[in-house]
Amino acid sequence: MGIIENQQETFFAPARRSSLEEIELQVETVSQHPVLNALLDVANGFLAVLNENRQIIAVNEQLLDILGVENTQDVFGLRPGEALQCEHSDTMPGGCGTSRACSSCGAAIAIVSAIHDGHPAERTCALRATIDNKTVDLFFSVRSQLFLVEDRKFVLLFLQDITKRQQWITLERIFFHDTNNILTGLVGASELLSRYEECKDAKL
Repeated sequence: MGIIENQQETFFAPARRSSLEEIELQVETVSQHPVLNALLDVANGFLAVLNENRQIIAVNEQLLDILGVENTQDVFGLRPGEALQCEHSDTMPGGCGTSRACSSCGAAIAIVSAIHDGHPAERTCALRATIDNKTVDLFFSVRSQLFLVEDRKFVLLFLQDITKRQQWITLERIFFHDTNNILTGLVGASELLSRYEECKDAKL
């Protein structure tokens, strides 16, 4: 029982994981906590409970739906990026949080910050994931909060899907960029035309 020590190389977060036995004990501990159970039932958005090694030990129904998972136990012990099948989650043997890309991942940063600093952390996370056998680009607003249960560290991870909002912002940026280019071209053309007319009048 306890922590599985893993000396695998990591570019960001520790690679070590809790053992299966420890995961089972943590799942039982969290499942008996009335406040956590209430949060999992009423939270508006995606909610997961992680252990101090960033492994999932509880999730709400909304998160299971987006993962396309029917059996909750299928995600126990996985890290968030592994559950979402992030394209970087299997880059390194240590999994989610250990690749070079993970050092700039908003979710990974928020989780690690909460564990190490003990303060709430908020970030924006963009990832390419595999959902229902389809590759999709997802954007989340991420908030993580450390809490203790029986002197054990756990992390509440809130994920709000802002994919549509981010896509709209991107479209707006492209639209205004293209519009600005068109206007710049029109202004330049009008200036050239004006100079041409001035030169023609001067010759006359």
